[in-house]
Amino acid sequence: MDACHKLAKLFLGGVLGKPPNAPTGLKVVERCDGLEVRWAPGAPTSRYNSDVFVVELAPRTPKVVEALGPAFSGFAEFHRGPETRFSFDKLGAEQDFAVRVRCENRAGASGWVEIAARTRETRAWASSDNPRSPSKSRAVF
Repeated sequence: MDACHKLAKLFLGGVLGKPPNAPTGLKVVERCDGLEVRWAPGAPTSRYNSDVFVVELAPRTPKVVEALGPAFSGFAEFHRGPETRFSFDKLGAEQDFAVRVRCENRAGASGWVEIAARTRETRAWASSDNPRSPSKSRAVF
């Protein structure tokens, strides 16, 4: 993007920009300790837009929702930026969540795109299952 186009977006985005389309292709890779969220931008609505994505997370595991209470069991913003991926870490195993993403710019915001996700269970490795564990029958010299 050349300097002229950057200046046009900066000065004319609020006037000539249009509200963005919603992101598409929302996907979650579930891990035992977190979630990796990916999406694609919606079709562009104006060349003057400077779009950012907002990612929010809400707990859905009943015990967690009950413990947090109504004030903290709704959606909370975790990311705002131009990137089309975000990782949630240290969430704990076997927890249910709702993740939602939308696009915003100076002209407005798209609707939310939402997906349900669950962190995976942790697996206790038996020493014979773990490829990194030392062999039980090791020679000592």
